[in-house]
Amino acid sequence: MKIKFTLLFTHFHKNINMMDLEHIHVFLNDDLEFPSCYSINKEPAEAISKICYDNFRFDPSWLYSTITDFRKTEDAEYEAVYCSSRPAIANSNKVGKFYNMQELLSLDKKIDPYYEQILRSTNFLVH
Repeated sequence: MKIKFTLLFTHFHKNINMMDLEHIHVFLNDDLEFPSCYSINKEPAEAISKICYDNFRFDPSWLYSTITDFRKTEDAEYEAVYCSSRPAIANSNKVGKFYNMQELLSLDKKIDPYYEQILRSTNFLVH
């Protein structure tokens, strides 16, 4: 059995109105994907730490991610989806970029409806 750990990470700007499209941004890596890693025998905390170290400049303990969903994706493969939302910190990512809703809509690559639903349930406005 192989498990894919995926992180849906948003950051928000405290001084911008919650209904403003600039309030919350979602992180995508350089491939315009949510950061993830595969594991056969890692603990979830180890997988999330690896994702954090590969993508961000802060300690994984600051991330405070929680498991949001778990699904079977193939015969012997599952996916554990973790979410986190923290205040925005300039230059916190090593790779990738944080995107607001308008920027996401303008990308050639669209967000998988599965992840879109999870983002909606965690208060990220997806139109």
